[in-house]
Amino acid sequence: MRISIVSFALLACTGLLMLPSFAAGDVQGSSTAIDQQGHTVFASMFPSSGIYMVVVDGGQIKDLKKVSDSLPAEIKSDTSAKSPATDIKTESGPYTSLIVDARGFGVDRAMSPKVRKTDGSEVWGTLSVTPDFAIENGVVSYATSMEMAMKSSRCGKNPLVIKAVGKSVGGAACDVLISDEDASRVLSEDSAGKFLNTCRVVFIVD
Repeated sequence: MRISIVSFALLACTGLLMLPSFAAGDVQGSSTAIDQQGHTVFASMFPSSGIYMVVVDGGQIKDLKKVSDSLPAEIKSDTSAKSPATDIKTESGPYTSLIVDARGFGVDRAMSPKVRKTDGSEVWGTLSVTPDFAIENGVVSYATSMEMAMKSSRCGKNPLVIKAVGKSVGGAACDVLISDEDASRVLSEDSAGKFLNTCRVVFIVD
Protein backbone atom coordinates (compact mmCIF):
# COMPACT_ATOMS: atom_id res chain seq x y z
CA MET A 1 0.00 0.00 0.00
CA ARG A 2 1.58 3.26 -1.14
CA ILE A 3 -0.45 6.38 -0.43
CA SER A 4 0.59 9.73 0.97
CA ILE A 5 0.18 10.63 4.63
CA VAL A 6 -2.41 13.24 3.70
CA SER A 7 -4.28 10.69 1.59
CA PHE A 8 -4.24 8.24 4.49
CA ALA A 9 -5.78 10.84 6.81
CA LEU A 10 -8.45 11.76 4.27
CA LEU A 11 -9.28 8.18 3.37
CA ALA A 12 -9.38 7.10 7.00
CA CYS A 13 -11.76 9.89 7.90
CA THR A 14 -14.07 9.23 4.96
CA GLY A 15 -14.12 5.46 5.33
CA LEU A 16 -12.54 4.76 1.92
CA LEU A 17 -9.41 3.14 3.29
CA MET A 18 -9.52 -0.66 3.52
CA LEU A 19 -10.00 -0.60 7.28
CA PRO A 20 -13.08 -0.69 9.53
CA SER A 21 -15.30 2.29 8.72
CA PHE A 22 -14.34 5.70 10.04
CA ALA A 23 -16.16 9.00 10.29
CA ALA A 24 -14.79 12.52 10.25
CA GLY A 25 -13.35 13.33 13.66
CA ASP A 26 -12.87 9.66 14.57
CA VAL A 27 -9.13 10.01 15.17
CA GLN A 28 -8.83 10.28 18.94
CA GLY A 29 -5.07 10.60 19.40
CA SER A 30 -1.78 9.68 17.83
CA SER A 31 1.90 9.26 18.63
CA THR A 32 4.81 9.77 16.25
CA ALA A 33 8.20 8.10 16.46
CA ILE A 34 11.21 7.14 14.30
CA ASP A 35 12.16 3.46 14.10
CA GLN A 36 15.66 2.00 13.74
CA GLN A 37 15.40 2.06 9.92
CA GLY A 38 14.59 5.76 9.90
CA HIS A 39 10.91 5.24 9.06
CA THR A 40 8.29 7.48 10.62
CA VAL A 41 5.82 5.49 12.71
CA PHE A 42 2.36 6.73 13.68
CA ALA A 43 0.27 4.99 16.31
CA SER A 44 -3.24 6.33 15.86
CA MET A 45 -6.42 5.65 17.82
CA PHE A 46 -9.85 5.35 16.22
CA PRO A 47 -12.77 4.99 18.68
CA SER A 48 -14.76 2.89 16.19
CA SER A 49 -12.13 0.22 15.72
CA GLY A 50 -8.93 0.41 17.79
CA ILE A 51 -5.28 1.43 17.59
CA TYR A 52 -3.34 1.15 14.34
CA MET A 53 0.39 1.45 13.69
CA VAL A 54 1.31 3.11 10.39
CA VAL A 55 4.92 2.92 9.11
CA VAL A 56 5.81 5.66 6.62
CA ASP A 57 8.91 5.87 4.39
CA GLY A 58 9.48 8.80 2.05
CA GLY A 59 5.95 10.06 2.48
CA GLN A 60 4.50 6.67 1.55
CA ILE A 61 2.79 4.14 3.81
CA LYS A 62 4.93 0.98 3.97
CA ASP A 63 3.04 -0.98 6.59
CA LEU A 64 -0.28 -0.74 8.39
CA LYS A 65 -1.47 -3.02 11.16
CA LYS A 66 -3.88 -3.10 14.05
CA VAL A 67 -2.13 -3.35 17.41
CA SER A 68 -4.95 -3.02 19.96
CA ASP A 69 -8.72 -2.95 20.36
CA SER A 70 -8.64 -0.94 23.57
CA LEU A 71 -9.39 2.78 23.61
CA PRO A 72 -9.87 5.41 26.30
CA ALA A 73 -13.48 5.90 27.35
CA GLU A 74 -15.33 8.84 25.80
CA ILE A 75 -15.90 11.71 28.23
CA LYS A 76 -17.94 14.80 27.39
CA SER A 77 -16.17 18.16 27.41
CA ASP A 78 -16.73 20.25 30.53
CA THR A 79 -14.38 23.19 30.87
CA SER A 80 -16.49 24.67 33.67
CA ALA A 81 -15.47 21.95 36.13
CA LYS A 82 -13.28 22.80 39.10
CA SER A 83 -10.09 20.98 39.97
CA PRO A 84 -9.77 19.92 43.63
CA ALA A 85 -7.01 21.43 45.69
CA THR A 86 -3.57 19.97 45.07
CA ASP A 87 -2.64 18.25 48.31
CA ILE A 88 1.16 18.42 48.23
CA LYS A 89 3.84 21.09 47.98
CA THR A 90 7.29 20.46 46.51
CA GLU A 91 10.64 22.09 47.14
CA SER A 92 12.36 24.53 44.79
CA GLY A 93 14.12 23.24 41.67
CA PRO A 94 15.79 21.58 39.95
CA TYR A 95 12.79 19.33 39.46
CA THR A 96 12.81 15.67 38.56
CA SER A 97 9.46 15.54 36.73
CA LEU A 98 6.21 17.35 36.00
CA ILE A 99 2.91 16.44 37.65
CA VAL A 100 -0.21 18.09 36.18
CA ASP A 101 -3.21 17.83 38.49
CA ALA A 102 -6.11 17.70 36.01
CA ARG A 103 -8.77 16.22 38.30
CA GLY A 104 -12.25 17.58 37.88
CA PHE A 105 -12.10 18.15 34.13
CA GLY A 106 -12.89 14.68 32.76
CA VAL A 107 -9.59 14.37 30.88
CA ASP A 108 -9.33 11.34 28.57
CA ARG A 109 -6.36 9.01 28.76
CA ALA A 110 -4.36 8.69 25.53
CA MET A 111 -0.98 7.55 24.23
CA SER A 112 0.27 11.02 23.36
CA PRO A 113 -1.60 13.85 25.11
CA LYS A 114 -0.23 17.36 25.16
CA VAL A 115 0.10 20.21 27.63
CA ARG A 116 -1.33 23.42 26.17
CA LYS A 117 -1.95 27.02 27.12
CA THR A 118 -5.54 28.24 27.31
CA ASP A 119 -5.25 29.68 23.77
CA GLY A 120 -4.53 26.14 22.47
CA SER A 121 -0.84 26.66 21.75
CA GLU A 122 1.34 23.70 22.67
CA VAL A 123 3.65 23.79 25.68
CA TRP A 124 4.78 20.17 25.43
CA GLY A 125 3.81 16.89 23.79
CA THR A 126 5.28 16.69 20.28
CA LEU A 127 8.40 14.56 20.60
CA SER A 128 10.01 11.40 19.26
CA VAL A 129 9.79 8.15 21.21
CA THR A 130 10.10 4.54 20.10
CA PRO A 131 6.89 2.93 18.81
CA ASP A 132 7.04 0.27 21.53
CA PHE A 133 7.34 2.94 24.24
CA ALA A 134 4.44 4.97 22.83
CA ILE A 135 2.11 1.98 22.64
CA GLU A 136 3.08 0.22 25.86
CA ASN A 137 3.67 3.23 28.11
CA GLY A 138 2.42 6.41 26.46
CA VAL A 139 4.34 9.67 26.71
CA VAL A 140 2.78 10.40 30.10
CA SER A 141 1.93 8.28 33.12
CA TYR A 142 -1.56 8.52 34.65
CA ALA A 143 -2.56 8.55 38.31
CA THR A 144 -5.83 9.13 40.15
CA SER A 145 -4.36 10.68 43.30
CA MET A 146 -1.34 12.72 44.31
CA GLU A 147 -0.10 9.78 46.36
CA MET A 148 -0.20 7.52 43.30
CA ALA A 149 1.53 10.18 41.17
CA MET A 150 4.34 10.52 43.70
CA LYS A 151 4.90 6.76 43.59
CA SER A 152 5.18 6.70 39.79
CA SER A 153 8.52 5.55 38.42
CA ARG A 154 8.59 8.74 36.34
CA CYS A 155 8.14 11.08 39.29
CA GLY A 156 11.48 11.16 41.07
CA LYS A 157 12.03 12.85 44.42
CA ASN A 158 11.14 16.43 43.55
CA PRO A 159 8.35 16.87 40.98
CA LEU A 160 7.08 20.23 39.78
CA VAL A 161 3.34 20.19 40.54
CA ILE A 162 1.05 22.29 38.35
CA LYS A 163 -2.76 22.57 38.48
CA ALA A 164 -4.60 22.36 35.18
CA VAL A 165 -7.19 25.01 34.38
CA GLY A 166 -9.15 22.94 31.83
CA LYS A 167 -8.92 20.42 29.01
CA SER A 168 -8.90 20.57 25.23
CA VAL A 169 -12.22 20.80 23.40
CA GLY A 170 -13.31 20.21 19.83
CA GLY A 171 -11.97 16.67 19.45
CA ALA A 172 -10.18 14.33 21.81
CA ALA A 173 -10.33 15.67 25.36
CA CYS A 174 -6.91 14.30 26.28
CA ASP A 175 -4.85 17.52 26.26
CA VAL A 176 -4.61 19.50 29.50
CA LEU A 177 -4.64 23.28 29.69
CA ILE A 178 -2.45 25.28 32.05
CA SER A 179 -2.13 29.00 32.68
CA ASP A 180 0.36 31.14 30.74
CA GLU A 181 2.25 31.75 33.97
CA ASP A 182 2.57 28.04 34.71
CA ALA A 183 3.53 27.33 31.08
CA SER A 184 6.43 29.75 31.36
CA ARG A 185 7.47 28.20 34.65
CA VAL A 186 7.37 24.64 33.26
CA LEU A 187 9.61 25.55 30.31
CA SER A 188 11.98 27.53 32.52
CA GLU A 189 12.36 24.74 35.08
CA ASP A 190 12.77 22.15 32.33
CA SER A 191 15.88 23.96 31.12
CA ALA A 192 17.52 22.81 34.36
CA GLY A 193 15.70 19.55 35.11
CA LYS A 194 15.38 18.21 31.53
CA PHE A 195 12.28 16.21 32.48
CA LEU A 196 10.00 16.93 29.51
CA ASN A 197 11.77 15.24 26.60
CA THR A 198 12.48 12.20 28.78
CA CYS A 199 8.71 11.80 29.33
CA ARG A 200 8.92 12.28 33.08
CA VAL A 201 5.38 13.62 33.11
CA VAL A 202 2.39 12.44 35.15
CA PHE A 203 -1.23 13.51 34.72
CA ILE A 204 -3.59 13.13 37.69
CA VAL A 205 -7.07 12.47 36.32
CA ASP A 206 -10.48 11.40 37.63
